[in-house]
Amino acid sequence: MVVGEFVTHKQVIVIGGGPGGYHAAIRAAQLGLEVLLVEKEKIGGVCLNEGCIPSKLFAHAARQIRKMSGLDELGIRLGGSIDFDLSLLQQRKEQVIERLSQGVIALLEKYSVEVVQGKASFISAERIGVERGEAFDLYESEHVIISTGSGYTYPAEMQPDHQLIFDANSIYQVEELPKHLLVYGSDYLSLEVASTFSAFGTDVTIIMDEGKTAFPYDSAINRELFRQLKKAKIKCVKQAEVHGVTASSEGVKVDLEVKGEFKSVQGSHLYVAAEPSPNIEELQIQTAGIDQLENGLIATNEAMETSVNGIYAIGDVTSYQSLAVTAIRQGKVAAENCAGKSSVVDTSIIPHVIHFLQPVATTGLSEEMAKELGYEIKTGQFSMRGSGYAEILNEKNGFVKTVSEQESGRLLGFHAVGEDAIGLINQGVLALEMVAREEDLTSIFYPHPSLYEAWTESIEDIDSLAIHKG
Repeated sequence: MVVGEFVTHKQVIVIGGGPGGYHAAIRAAQLGLEVLLVEKEKIGGVCLNEGCIPSKLFAHAARQIRKMSGLDELGIRLGGSIDFDLSLLQQRKEQVIERLSQGVIALLEKYSVEVVQGKASFISAERIGVERGEAFDLYESEHVIISTGSGYTYPAEMQPDHQLIFDANSIYQVEELPKHLLVYGSDYLSLEVASTFSAFGTDVTIIMDEGKTAFPYDSAINRELFRQLKKAKIKCVKQAEVHGVTASSEGVKVDLEVKGEFKSVQGSHLYVAAEPSPNIEELQIQTAGIDQLENGLIATNEAMETSVNGIYAIGDVTSYQSLAVTAIRQGKVAAENCAGKSSVVDTSIIPHVIHFLQPVATTGLSEEMAKELGYEIKTGQFSMRGSGYAEILNEKNGFVKTVSEQESGRLLGFHAVGEDAIGLINQGVLALEMVAREEDLTSIFYPHPSLYEAWTESIEDIDSLAIHKG
């Protein structure tokens, strides 16, 4: 290794080029700072190259397959059965990733962000070393933003081999459809895998991890999720404790204990949910004096600054939720603080989405969570079967649900299942951010006909005043 003789100065060094990192780099550059972005693999990180983008493309393909079954009611006859070609979808995936990746690179160039491919580590609180093959460069900076993301931690008996046992990334790299996919997990990623591959024609069995009997959502959403799973003939094994996994040429066998009874489930392949694990070992953050929490994550304040002045951490390396939407906001906040602005992160109102059989979106408090926090609440719910526009679209499954405070009428949570639920939830996010009350959303005009009218019906249902609720 050749150690450089000179130290290069940059005003901001961003370590990690995923969604949080490249947003941070561009925002800092927009505010007039000289920025270096260090990424050891691919710009865009796991989200763009292996996770978010591939999974949502696959989910979109699955949704199109399901929608095709209703086209004949509109007078559109395609004739014959649907022919799904996984290899063409994989080609499309590579094209999308390439275009988006090049788009991000072009934006970094536009704002004069210097990008270096290499492994970064702290030499001190002010100095960063970057290893590039046989070269080693030194940089110093007033501000550093750590955005190195996370890896995965799996159950001991379920280590992915990416041939028969997959994780959240390798499942979307398969070249042949699994005949029977076992899905171990109950998080949103597991639900997306199950619903997507079911639409492609794969038999799917969900094994709910850690003995769980429900998904981590509002009770109304959980009931709808189980209803849709049953309708799609996706089997679901609840309260399962895994005792062993055997992978062979015949497939994958999972030995379970369910309510005291021992049984085995056989599939051709297995998908395994995992816990995120922060990618910080190579950084040598102890050298910079950066404090960590007991679980190894980096401690930050609401400005995303660590225990060391001028050093920030964002995304999966922090104690905030492991979501790209969170990292993006954190990256902008950290960059703005580097530029001398006063910016903070408030993660109390984050949209959570599932690209499921029917899309699911939620924000704010669930009914159960609100009660646990001591709120006296009231709820309203409106089925999409009462929506004229849902009838036009032939998308009558699903509902919207509103949670509000009993005395004040302040809105606490929004939950949606069905067509365009992911678009619908934006109004909920905005309403909660603006501390809206029931009358704020019932007194405004909604386009007609539209799915958005369901929100006012849901809120009016709190007082049994929904017009189209039978």
